Amino acid sequence: MAHSKPPHHSSASPEFDLPSLSSEPESEVFSSGVATSPSFEIIGSSSSGNVNKKMKTEGEFNQEGPGDEVHRSISVQDQLMTGRKVAQRPSIERSESLMSLTDALKKQNIVDEEITQAVAGCDDEKFVTVREKVSKLKKECCPKHRRRSTTPEKKELRRSLKKKCKECKDCVAKHLEAMQISQEDTSEQLDELEKLKVENMKLKSQLHKVFEANMKWQVYDSQRDHYVATLMEQLEDLKEKLQQAKSSTNLDEAAQREIDKILLASKDKVTAIEEEKIQLEDDLRKFKQLCEQKEQRIRQLEAQLRERQGGDKDVVEALKQQILLCTEDFEAERRDRERAQGKIFDLETELQLLRRQLEMYEGEAVQSMNSRRQAALEGHTYCPGRTVPDDYDLEEDMDEVDSLTSAKE
Repeated sequence: MAHSKPPHHSSASPEFDLPSLSSEPESEVFSSGVATSPSFEIIGSSSSGNVNKKMKTEGEFNQEGPGDEVHRSISVQDQLMTGRKVAQRPSIERSESLMSLTDALKKQNIVDEEITQAVAGCDDEKFVTVREKVSKLKKECCPKHRRRSTTPEKKELRRSLKKKCKECKDCVAKHLEAMQISQEDTSEQLDELEKLKVENMKLKSQLHKVFEANMKWQVYDSQRDHYVATLMEQLEDLKEKLQQAKSSTNLDEAAQREIDKILLASKDKVTAIEEEKIQLEDDLRKFKQLCEQKEQRIRQLEAQLRERQGGDKDVVEALKQQILLCTEDFEAERRDRERAQGKIFDLETELQLLRRQLEMYEGEAVQSMNSRRQAALEGHTYCPGRTVPDDYDLEEDMDEVDSLTSAKE
């Protein structure tokens, strides 16, 4: 079985793999004689995206003076001797250890590249200064200088680089957190803007409904005015007919009293209808003014909404309350109009009943007068030289009726 010679190790101090400076770390020879590379322990933080690296170097030599150089050369010779003995181990174990170490080195290089890219992508002054310092340290830590440098200087450089890397990581984490917070704020603002747009569309639809209802009430008001005007014309016609009936026929006192009562009641009802009409017109005028005020208020609110573009929820709630108040006022006005319409319908029915009663009384009065005249003419004999019956004077009766009607007028 052939023995593989271990790699020759120079008397110079071992080179350390510093983070974010060297991408290909050199292997070191330990007392066991097996060439190994530095092992790394990687700790990840999921919340801030910060990656902390903890590097552990095995087989680190302590060089603190010129007297130690002889001891180091002797230890190197010992390592060579022991390396020859250990070289007989199976190559499979060494290949597996080398594979694991290469995987760890690949992961370390990936993390270093991510940190350098994150630091290079930031434009903050602190990051710029850190990059300058890192570049200076890279220049200072070139291979020639590292060969000439001593172990304490390397340790100090290593500590300073670790410190700077930690500062870079913290700055990157803070920058990423600030970016995440700004993205969340913008998303919340966009959500609020969408909600306000939806509320604005709802308010516009409600305003359109109020406009349609207002147009319907205007049409209803014009129809009601026309209907009241026709009722007044009919009432005037009835008054004229009644005057004609009074002038043409002489009614009994009871019929006249009933007719007078009916006329007085109808006049009172007409006056009540006119008063109610005036009140309804005032209510309609107030309702129109209220609608104009609400429309103006809605326009103001829309202007405020356009100016703010993402205001608080209190403004939306106030708009909702105002719309609810407008709808409640509108419902109250509609109920009042419905009650007025019901009253007008009742008055119309009463007026029709009065008309029928008046026509009935007129017919009865005419029939009673005709029957009395016929009875007066048929129940008495004709006397020559006289124009009226003996026991009943028709002219006196007509004079009494005329005097009663003139007194009532």
